[in-house]
Amino acid sequence: MNKPDFSQKINAKAFERNTKPKPIINKQKNPVSQAELASSPWGKLTFFLDRALGDITPRSFGKKRQYSELAVIQIKCLEKLLNYKTNNWDDLLDELEELDDEEYNKAENFYYHLSRKYSIRPDKFITFWHQKISEFVDLFEKIVNSDQLDLIKLENFANIIDNFNRSRERSFWFLHQLPYYLDEKNKYFLLNSESYQTIIQFGASEYISKFGYQLQKEFNLTRTDIKEKAAQNLVQELGETENNLRAEISRLENENQELEREIQDIKENSLQEAVCTLAKSLQDEQQQPVLDQLFSLYKKIDKLLENNEGLSTQDTLTCFINLENLFKAFSTLNIQPFPPDTEAILEITGEDLDNNKYNYVSGSQFISKEEVKKVKCVACGWKVGEEIVTPAKVEEIEN
Repeated sequence: MNKPDFSQKINAKAFERNTKPKPIINKQKNPVSQAELASSPWGKLTFFLDRALGDITPRSFGKKRQYSELAVIQIKCLEKLLNYKTNNWDDLLDELEELDDEEYNKAENFYYHLSRKYSIRPDKFITFWHQKISEFVDLFEKIVNSDQLDLIKLENFANIIDNFNRSRERSFWFLHQLPYYLDEKNKYFLLNSESYQTIIQFGASEYISKFGYQLQKEFNLTRTDIKEKAAQNLVQELGETENNLRAEISRLENENQELEREIQDIKENSLQEAVCTLAKSLQDEQQQPVLDQLFSLYKKIDKLLENNEGLSTQDTLTCFINLENLFKAFSTLNIQPFPPDTEAILEITGEDLDNNKYNYVSGSQFISKEEVKKVKCVACGWKVGEEIVTPAKVEEIEN
């Protein structure tokens, strides 16, 4: 990484009263158009530095003189920090042999606050800030160029600024190093900005500590801004979630209605199919079609009743055969009466009553589900397969 090369001579322009806006780029070198600057995140940063210059640099002649002289010592401190590999701050101070006692004390004070009371070694400090400035450059370019701001990136950006915000030494260090993490074009923008040069001219002044917060305000990246963006995103997400849920509810309601129609169609078709199956079983699958015989028998009985006549022996036999064929047809459909022998004595339990297998119409009350009683069938029940359609009616046999 190229090292900074700031002249230790005091720039007289820095002491002039501001009577007009400073040119952002030193036009004595290669000129840069305003449009070119405006299209670059780092060009926008130079615009910001120009507007913020009065807030982050000293204004009085005395303060300017004081901090510009102090900056000479501070820049030497940074050069030693960058070039001399050590894990001890005292070693760096020992390397500053050309400083007199007063200047040495100023250098020591600068290192003390830069390292936050020597809480981090010089080598670790360099590694830490190499990572943080690299992250800052990456995030700043993404944030400034994006319309859709990622809250995680914004939070990380704010965390990086917290590392130098309100610290004059660290703010100076950060700005001093920033250009050397940019590509050549953007490095040129920053190093040739007269506002940037003026800020560096005054080193770690008490005013430069405002840089971090001013930067956040300029680009709407303060903690308050981030919280507001988070709230706006939450409201938007909740609105989208509500719309999605409403759409899903509507879809499920439509789907439910469609399923209900399908179920109804299935019921109707199943009933129709069952009736057709029963009719075919009675009519087509018998040697003597049962439906034809039953209808013929109905007509004959109707005529006999009309003439006040009784059934002949032959008619009685025909009726029995027709009924027998009807029950055979029922049996082929697995429709059967139960119990098989309605004349037999049965033994049932209270649990049989709970299962709706029998309808206990007469007799003493069951004491428990396990109690067994002898009963007789007074009316058979009906079942389809093993499913009870009508329970058989039974009554207790008196002992």
